[in-house]
Parts: sequence; structure tokens; C-alpha cells
Amino acid sequence: MSNHPFVQFINLVNLDKAIHALDLQKKTVENRAINLDKTFQEIKHILSDAEKRVYESKHHVSIQEFQMQALDQQEKEKKQKLALVSDYRECQALKADVEAIQRLQVEQEEQVLTAWNMFENAQTEIKKYRDDYSQLLNTAEQDKKTIEKERAQIDNELRTLQLQRVTASVGIPHEWLEKYEMMGKAVENPVVPIQQGSCGGCFQQLVMQDITRARRSALLQCKKCFRLLYLPEAMEHE
Repeated sequence: MSNHPFVQFINLVNLDKAIHALDLQKKTVENRAINLDKTFQEIKHILSDAEKRVYESKHHVSIQEFQMQALDQQEKEKKQKLALVSDYRECQALKADVEAIQRLQVEQEEQVLTAWNMFENAQTEIKKYRDDYSQLLNTAEQDKKTIEKERAQIDNELRTLQLQRVTASVGIPHEWLEKYEMMGKAVENPVVPIQQGSCGGCFQQLVMQDITRARRSALLQCKKCFRLLYLPEAMEHE
């Protein structure tokens, strides 16, 4: 590789372009990771809600069955008392109590059936969700591993390029680096090639005198957009 400052500078610019491209690639990978994490969280939230409904509906079944058992016990106790009572009025009162309990039992049976239906529906729902999301979770898990590999590869490439950049700037005129850094804050492509006698950034036509200087490996500055300009042929010459 030539040690000519002009060649070193263009190589530095190309290194920065490669680093910038990797940074963009890394952001894309990070966005994929964020979206993947959102997918995981959404599925976990759906499954968690479904599991909660199963638990709550099962608990509701237990409550309704307990209340049914309580009514059955009350009915049993009333009938036992009724069998021992001889007084007419007390007998009629106990019969009325038994009938009232039996009406409540009919209503409670409906509550028990409703509770069981809710519980069975909740079980069916969570099974469906688990079946539906099983493949999606497996795919997402594989995507996660792929993203981790891509992230590690990009980080390794970035470290390599950044180490190369440390030495690439040695020997380049400070004025060039200063202008390069300043233009880099203003535009995305601060250094562009001269193409068909014009600035490769804004297409401003160059005068012949400037093109002649560029052929001699001079680094120019566009009079319109102020980007730094170079002639690719000069790279080959050097």
C-alpha cells in the first residue's frame, strides 16, 4: 500500500464508509432484536392472561361447588329436623325452608354449570394459544440466535476497522483531517470523487485548472457544497 498522504486519506475515507455501513447494519440488527423482544413479550402477555383466566375460572368453580355443598348440607339438616318434628306449625316452617333451599339449589346448579363452562372454555383457549404460538416461539428463538451471531460478527468487524483507522490517519495533513471532520458534521458524504469533471456530491462543474490539480493527487474543495473532492485516477497513479 502506498504511503502517499493522498492515498492514505482516501483509504481513511473508505474505512469510515465501511464503518458507517456496519453501524447502519448494526442498527438494523438491533431493531430486529427489539421487534423480536416485543413479539416475545406480546406472546408471553397473551399466554399469561389466558393462564390467569384458567386459574380464576377454576377458583370460581370451587366457590360455586362449595356453595352447592353448603346448600346440600342445609337441606339435609332441615330434612333431619323435619323427620323429628311433630308440631304442625314447626313442620310447615321446616317444609318451607326445605323448598326455599331446593329453589336455591336449582339456581346454584346453574351457577355451577356456568362456572364449569367458563373453566372448560378457558382451558380450550389456552391450549389453542399454546398450539398457535408454539411454532412462532420456536421460529423467534431461532431468529434470536441468528441475531446474536450477526451482532457478534458486526462487532468483530467494527473492532477490526476501528483499529485500522487508528493507524490510517497517521501521516495525513492536519488540514485535510480538520476539513474532513468539519464537513462530516454537515453532510453524510463529506468526501466524493470527481465524476465527468463535476463534484460527485452536488454536480458543480470544475474548472480545468482544478481538474489538472486533482490529476496530481491534490485534494480539492467544491466551491458550491464545500465537499472534499478527489480524482479516482489519481489513486491508481499513486
